[in-house]
Amino acid sequence: MFVDGGRVQTRGEACGPGVHDPRWRTCVATMRGSKDFRWMVMAEAKRRHFSAAKRRAFVADGAPYNWTLHAGQFPDFVPILDFLHLAGYFYAAAKACDAATVAERYRRWVRDAWQGRSAEVLVELRRALGEAGVGEETLADEHPWRPVQKAANYLANYADKVDCPRYCREGLPTTSSLIESQIKEFNARLKGTEKFWNGENAEGMLQLIAWTLRDDGPRLRDQLAKPPRVRLPKTPTMEGVRRFAPQHRLNYPNLSTFQLVS
Repeated sequence: MFVDGGRVQTRGEACGPGVHDPRWRTCVATMRGSKDFRWMVMAEAKRRHFSAAKRRAFVADGAPYNWTLHAGQFPDFVPILDFLHLAGYFYAAAKACDAATVAERYRRWVRDAWQGRSAEVLVELRRALGEAGVGEETLADEHPWRPVQKAANYLANYADKVDCPRYCREGLPTTSSLIESQIKEFNARLKGTEKFWNGENAEGMLQLIAWTLRDDGPRLRDQLAKPPRVRLPKTPTMEGVRRFAPQHRLNYPNLSTFQLVS
């Protein structure tokens, strides 16, 4: 299971009866808060019989709501911090420490963390902060040593989720890049300098996109290929459209929230 920003992508090994094809990719999305979203995730995990898998992993970045979801709904899944996000913090910290040794520091920190020595990296980050005279207070974002402080805090908060040697031995993923790429597919339709959504319209569009991206049928395109047998006037009026849309919400999710253009 891969989680990021309210979207879930799944991939796992088929183990036991009822487990769906692990190559299938499904997702759920909503504009609602994490308290509502967690039940959508649980329902999808139950539908795909995740509990029957021999190996279960929950991969996400450091967003707090991701790990609240893990602790509340998936505590028996192995928690894994996305390694690429961590590497990004290391690079920013290396640039802040000394421009002349960026490459050397960055390679050493990434190598140590990957090989299970993240505690040594944390010690070095804190030593650098101490030598710069930085205390426990949170620095402003524009402070030159803020990237080092952020990297140290990030690693300290999630050090128990950076056990890459174990994940590699057990065949578990170490990055959430799969869900990151899927988010790009959502963004391509939802985001843009010219796109501004009303809340209910954005929610409806999220559901349509999630239907379109799913690999296990029925897909949205299959649903739309068989429209309901309702004859509209040759020149539809908005009053006619309003009477038509509510009757078919089950066939077309949130259809009533969208404008129909002839």
